[in-house]
Amino acid sequence: MRSSRTPPDADDVRRQADVCSGVGRAHKQAIAVAAAAARLIRPGTAIALSAGTTTWALSPYLADIDGLTIVTNSTTVADTIADLPGSSRRTVILTGGVRTPSAALVGPIADIGIRAIHVDQLFLGVHGMAAHAGYTSPNLAEAQTNKELISRASQVGAPSASPTSAYHRTRSHTCGRPSGS
Repeated sequence: MRSSRTPPDADDVRRQADVCSGVGRAHKQAIAVAAAAARLIRPGTAIALSAGTTTWALSPYLADIDGLTIVTNSTTVADTIADLPGSSRRTVILTGGVRTPSAALVGPIADIGIRAIHVDQLFLGVHGMAAHAGYTSPNLAEAQTNKELISRASQVGAPSASPTSAYHRTRSHTCGRPSGS
């Protein structure tokens, strides 16, 4: 094992470059998916954004859409939206609940709050998608909160640019099924 003080060799540099380029590709994909999702949002509607990197990437695109009511269980999404220009043109509702490592607010308090609302569109950050399992999350409480979000939306989309969105059997909890399943 190499000491942390030893300078990296060429192989170390190549491995790090591969990791960074993969992250860069995923980030570019998330932005492209978010831009496409933003084109589906109409002024004056109520939307929900769950926690996730692609839903977070969607947040800046909301600045140009007037009259939105935005429900989110993501502290990261809420912070991003609050910093957008023209924030007085939007209403942001943060669900409350217990914060997960992914900055999602989940649990009974979040679920009760979500049951009191209805949204036109939900943009759901998911860990995986599969016809036989639906949308999945590695966190049981987050899966339950996502089920509540799904139940309160007229339309559900799961914009994902993540290469990890393929279904993983281990440690995944079902959030709900895609429309038409």
